[in-house]
Amino acid sequence: NISYNLGKGRIVAGEKQNTLLNEAISGIRQVKVYGSEKRWIKEFFQAMKDYFNLAKRDVVWMNLPRSLLEAISVMLVSVTIIITKIIYPGEFLKIFPLLGAFFYALERMMPSLAQLGSLRIQIAGILPQLELIKRVIAEKSDNIIDGRKEMAQLEKTIQFKNVNFSYPGRAKVLKDFSVVFPKGKVTAIVGPSGAGKSTIADLVVRLFVADSGEILIDDINIRDLKISTWLKNIGFVTQDTFIFNDTIAGNIVFGDEADKNMDKTIEAAKVANAHNFIMEFPDGYNTIVGDRGMKLSGGQRQRIAIARAIYRKPEVLIFDEATSSLDNVSEKIIQQTIHDLSKGHTVIIIAHRLSTIIDADNIVGLDKGKVIEQGTHKALIDKKGFYWELYSHQGVKPDE
Repeated sequence: NISYNLGKGRIVAGEKQNTLLNEAISGIRQVKVYGSEKRWIKEFFQAMKDYFNLAKRDVVWMNLPRSLLEAISVMLVSVTIIITKIIYPGEFLKIFPLLGAFFYALERMMPSLAQLGSLRIQIAGILPQLELIKRVIAEKSDNIIDGRKEMAQLEKTIQFKNVNFSYPGRAKVLKDFSVVFPKGKVTAIVGPSGAGKSTIADLVVRLFVADSGEILIDDINIRDLKISTWLKNIGFVTQDTFIFNDTIAGNIVFGDEADKNMDKTIEAAKVANAHNFIMEFPDGYNTIVGDRGMKLSGGQRQRIAIARAIYRKPEVLIFDEATSSLDNVSEKIIQQTIHDLSKGHTVIIIAHRLSTIIDADNIVGLDKGKVIEQGTHKALIDKKGFYWELYSHQGVKPDE
């Protein structure tokens, strides 16, 4: 039990070290700005100290059987010799060789006996790790099974029919969700945080599988489609743009390296309103942007992401709160880019700033996983319901 608890303690201490180190690196700006370096250093070294103390105790505990056996054997030999000499004083010299042979055999057995004890303690010490691995393996995971039907392009609609979805251990995120996304139209999803907006996008790109209900692509269940052929039709832009340490061109063709084409790259950048700022760099499209795109501003990263999304010339464009973290100037540029791209594409916009979706063909108000209302901006404003409240609470006059 002691060794088991020590092993469990080491796991906890190790996790705390990793968590503190990851948080300090990820939030280095906040750590520096708020002057909390000393706190992180103190907590990290305390976690290291806890781990080291547990490791020391574990080493002592693992070597304890050998030490105890050696001490017991010495005591046993001493006591046996004393008792024998007291009981058989005259026969002691005759019995002594027999005792010597016995003690020699015991000495030869001692390492094996000590090793058995140490192994038992070691096994008890790694049991918490084995339990953790077993728990992870045993946890239910949604293995997305690939379909067999090829998908050339979207012909009519993307349709959600009575879709229910929940993340493991959480309440339902979507409840009997039903919406149609027509080809060539702009559909916006709006609602408060936690309403399930981003989950809709994740289900469309098959990052998750619905618990029940159907997602139909041109009347074909999305489960039956070959994932790779369906995803070729989709351009996906999220709020947290993934930019890796490569050239600007490399970031734009990300995912399509086999079809790398400079003319297509420049064309995509121009459509995304990114070409001009790219050419301001001395190395242009060959500029290394640094870790997580540190050489680029937020608006520039988003435009690179949009260029990446349209590089493959997708039929469907999904913008998941693509402007929510941008300044006003960058937001207007991205808004104009999205507006221009909306022509001739099927567009799904998940919006936090409602000023970005005024021109949408259909606006779906979502709350607690349910559709509250839907319609055009003007119709919903005139209705003065759910959407009107959201719009007015953002400091924009509803009649604008």
